[in-house]
Amino acid sequence: MPSGVSNTLLVSCPVPLYRPHKGLRGGVLGFLFGVLLSFFCISASASSWHFSNGPEFPGAAGEISYQSSAIRLSYDFRKGGRYVAMTKALTGSPRAIGYRVKSPAGIRVKLRVVDSTGQTLQYDVNRPIEARDPEAWYRVVVDLTRSTFHFYGANDGVVHFPLKSLSFLAADAMEAGARGEVLFDGIEAYDSLASKLDLRAQNFIPLPEGALDLGSRLGVQVHFTEDDRSLDLMKTTGMRNIRMDITWQNAEKEKGVYDFSAHDRLLASLEERGFRPLFIFDYFNTLYPGSSDPGYETETIPAFARFAAAAARHFAGHPVSYEVFNEPNGSWFWPQPDARLFARLCAATTLAVKGEDPSAKVVTGGIFQFDVPYLKTFLKNGGAVGADAVGVHPYREWGAETITDEVLHMRKLVSEAAPQAELWQTEWGFPSTWYGHGHSEAAREKAARLDLREVLVTWGLGFPLMILYDDRDDGTNPADKEHNFGLIANDYAPKAALRVFQQLGRVTEERKLTGFFAMEPSTLHAMKLDGKAGMALILWSDAAKSRTSIAIPAGAVAYDMFGWRLPVSRGILEIREEAGPVYLEFR
Repeated sequence: MPSGVSNTLLVSCPVPLYRPHKGLRGGVLGFLFGVLLSFFCISASASSWHFSNGPEFPGAAGEISYQSSAIRLSYDFRKGGRYVAMTKALTGSPRAIGYRVKSPAGIRVKLRVVDSTGQTLQYDVNRPIEARDPEAWYRVVVDLTRSTFHFYGANDGVVHFPLKSLSFLAADAMEAGARGEVLFDGIEAYDSLASKLDLRAQNFIPLPEGALDLGSRLGVQVHFTEDDRSLDLMKTTGMRNIRMDITWQNAEKEKGVYDFSAHDRLLASLEERGFRPLFIFDYFNTLYPGSSDPGYETETIPAFARFAAAAARHFAGHPVSYEVFNEPNGSWFWPQPDARLFARLCAATTLAVKGEDPSAKVVTGGIFQFDVPYLKTFLKNGGAVGADAVGVHPYREWGAETITDEVLHMRKLVSEAAPQAELWQTEWGFPSTWYGHGHSEAAREKAARLDLREVLVTWGLGFPLMILYDDRDDGTNPADKEHNFGLIANDYAPKAALRVFQQLGRVTEERKLTGFFAMEPSTLHAMKLDGKAGMALILWSDAAKSRTSIAIPAGAVAYDMFGWRLPVSRGILEIREEAGPVYLEFR
């Protein structure tokens, strides 16, 4: 059901153009926009904006006010509702809208326009990857030709000019009952888009923690204890982490007797190749009561902790990290998920592991997607106490660029409950079955492209660990999702994903990520890498089927995500979303 907008006629601003603060637009990769349209402005009060509480979803409250040089949109969802909006009457035919915004973690900011036919076009704007501080302003530029969805009027997704109104929404709060405020400033309209890469006019946003390497953070899930052929292929990507289960049922077949010999063989193979293991303690053991049994808390949790302690004691002296369970909020692994019980399991297991090997890192079992209610109950019951990290598995069928707001909110919740704990991405991948026939090259290339963007986004967001799922297809059925996640096929044939990560490994081998260049529109991204091999840029778009032409400096050499050299005609490089990220190296 579409979210409607108030039909109240809005008041146009009668005063001169409102100008943004100096130094907040443009940049080395910034779009050079055309003439600023003279019809659009912000007045010295909030009276030219109309407030809506999203009445088709009753319960929301809020207001519009003017704070210093900014418009403030407050929201209150304690009595329900889905969004609040501020709307302004508008005339003209802009190609893009740019604005500065300050939004807290836990709320999404969206944009809408109503065109001459009465059609509403909504733009679900992703918070830029580099905007990692919820207390800081960031800039967004929205290309109006690329809406997320549309309804009413012509209902064809095409903007029919002139426009009638512009709206900003505070929507889709990540917690029930959320309240807060979003600030807007420097709102402008542009009538054209053009781009140029000018290394002398930088608008560079450095990473807050400094330069980040990739190889030590990146890893892959495996489902074996002996497969040197797969490990050798994974090593060609430059990643240095391997995630694998230690299944409790297999390790303890007699109470109190533990067998880790299979993992001894795996550990030897990993260390020989420079890999660091992340071993998962999972799932249940028929020797002990199940999670729905009253004896689970009194008998099973202590037994699970003893099993984990035995493993930590056995592998002490090796650089092994441990994950406590896997996707506990999913009924496929934990029947009738119970965040309180899982918290008890994690706390007991973390204490047991640290008691045997204080140097070992422990991450709580990766939560499937960003399940905020489950996470809050887990944290409230002490689940992350003593742990080095909380795990998350951000699965989705669309691009990774959508996770920034969720990551910031999850980090906030974790830091409040367990300040010592980081956020680790311990599993995520894109099966080719989501995009067609699982064995088709087109579907495999799309999955590879999304896998690559997943890694670039999580790297840019500063994740200390990022695990791809997984190394090798689990089977040969082109219609089975679990048979189509691999970087290599079931017969070890390299898939598009392996070639993509081999190229990424080559580019990042002697370089570290140092920050981002501001991009306009915000669906374009530019990572800057520096190191012994010289500067490199990674450019990509997350706007589906988009094509963007960028003028680049002389001497820049461009490569596609597979490492093939790209043509640069008269200094113009085309960035196509469907072709994936592009590498620029400078001579």
